[in-house]
Amino acid sequence: MLKNNPLIRILLIENNINYVNLFVEILNDQDNFELIIAETLIEAFTNFTEIEFNIIIFDLHLPDNNGLESFSLLNEKYPNTPIITLTTVFDEELGMQTVERGADDYLVHSEFNEKILIRTIKNTINRNSPYFKSKYYNVKLMKEYEQGLSEIIEFLPDATFVIDRFSRVIAWNRAIEDMTGVNADEILGKGNYAYSVPFYDTRKPILIDLVLNYDKEVEKDYEFIKREGNALLAEVNVFLMGDTHILGIKAVPLYDNNYNITGAIESIRDITASKKAQEKISKALEEKNILLKEIHHRVKNNLQIISSLLSLQEIYVQEDVKAVNVLKESQNRVLSMATVHEMLYQSNDISRINFSYYIKKLTANIFHSYHINSMPQINVDQIYLNIETSIPLGLIISELVSNSLKYAFPDDKIGNITVKLYSHNEDYELIISDDGIGFPNNIDFRNVKSTLGLQLINSLVSQLDGSIQLDRSNGTKYIIRFKELKYTQRI
Repeated sequence: MLKNNPLIRILLIENNINYVNLFVEILNDQDNFELIIAETLIEAFTNFTEIEFNIIIFDLHLPDNNGLESFSLLNEKYPNTPIITLTTVFDEELGMQTVERGADDYLVHSEFNEKILIRTIKNTINRNSPYFKSKYYNVKLMKEYEQGLSEIIEFLPDATFVIDRFSRVIAWNRAIEDMTGVNADEILGKGNYAYSVPFYDTRKPILIDLVLNYDKEVEKDYEFIKREGNALLAEVNVFLMGDTHILGIKAVPLYDNNYNITGAIESIRDITASKKAQEKISKALEEKNILLKEIHHRVKNNLQIISSLLSLQEIYVQEDVKAVNVLKESQNRVLSMATVHEMLYQSNDISRINFSYYIKKLTANIFHSYHINSMPQINVDQIYLNIETSIPLGLIISELVSNSLKYAFPDDKIGNITVKLYSHNEDYELIISDDGIGFPNNIDFRNVKSTLGLQLINSLVSQLDGSIQLDRSNGTKYIIRFKELKYTQRI
């Protein structure tokens, strides 16, 4: 983490063998640390006063320690050496008091790990660099700056707190007091990730720390996290005040007039109610979709029953070719509608169907109903249409393809039948053609009262607010232009 940096010599004044071993284990993994250990304050004063240290880490609960008095004595012996004090979770106030008297930071036994220790050491080194001292030597100005921040955020509606560059709390507003039950005077000035304890019941880097020192491991603690400019946004589940809450969090860096980062600010909003409402709406929509799919499934089944009944009727009129054709046409019309409902039932989006796939399936059914093994030539764009448009358009395709199969090739040798569908922004063009004998010149296809199929086609084109043209130059070609129908709410 601090590789290729100058050697950092640390004096650890600690007599608890477990903590000594922990420091040795953590710091031995770093290439540029030298750890020197004194078990008592007397040993430190006797053996190491002539050695120059970069940092002193001092346990406030040694046998020969007299609390703040001993700290003051140590500070006098090493006036130019930054000191980090060690305290217990039950006596954290003592650690804060040492910071007020000149300690650079404090750590709580049993509440720090490798990441926290190394980051605290780095912050202490940076804080005591010539650059920082020249920039922030005026303690009075810093206190005034922190006071100004507290006054600014005090009455913000969202829970908000501010830390300095060294992860010490310098502002804690009323909203976050209400959210956590922790008063400002209990946490102001605390470092060592004290601000994470009310939310996560442990000291650890959280979102606000990622603004200052990005760490991919910390990302894993959040359900959702993203960056917007210099801000980080996240969502997380926490246990607060006896209940589980979902929090929406935003953290941004703080800058001085020269655009140097001086700390970070985090605002927190309880979004539990809105999330639950959103989940409820999503569940209701899912249930609605399931219900609508079931309705489409049942409509499709009923239409298939009608189609089967029409097929059975053909048995009783086999000798009457005209009657058979009428029943077959009716059956194809029913199947064209049934196919729409079947596709909506199978689709993830019940508001639209893949019309290019629908055309292939529909024309295959029509050819099969006329016992023809070949298939039409299909050239369609990838188009999705709503049910209001799909059903009349499907009926038009069914009628025109059926007409080509029945009338275009009187010698029973099926020629080429082509179905094309193109989209032009919001306009669509359907072209159905064959290379058969052609549409009779003496018949006006728009005013044919004797043929139900052509009447139906013209009626359906009108329903689509479209137009239809007939080209007789080479076989029969119908060109239909239309727009997708908008859903009209029924009463």
